[in-house]
Amino acid sequence: MNDELRAACASCNFEVRICWSQEGSGPKFCPTKTKEKELVVALEKYRDGETMRFAKAASLQEAECYVRRDEKPFVMRPTKTRVEETIEFAKKMN
Repeated sequence: MNDELRAACASCNFEVRICWSQEGSGPKFCPTKTKEKELVVALEKYRDGETMRFAKAASLQEAECYVRRDEKPFVMRPTKTRVEETIEFAKKMN
């Protein structure tokens, strides 16, 4: 893959990003712009109830594992080991 087209989302400096809003913009390498077909397929998979449940539980688990999220600048400070996170996630998923 051409380096210019390689996704580098952390390097995106657009204030209103196309991945957040249809009115947004993005750089030439933006996967929202360059991988439209793949995104449609991925979003369709999220419509599946079990996939949606998994994604929601995973995002909640991720959010619960860091402290002092309100500090600026936010620095990720984990509060649990990966083993603890995995056990908690497994419980969330029954």
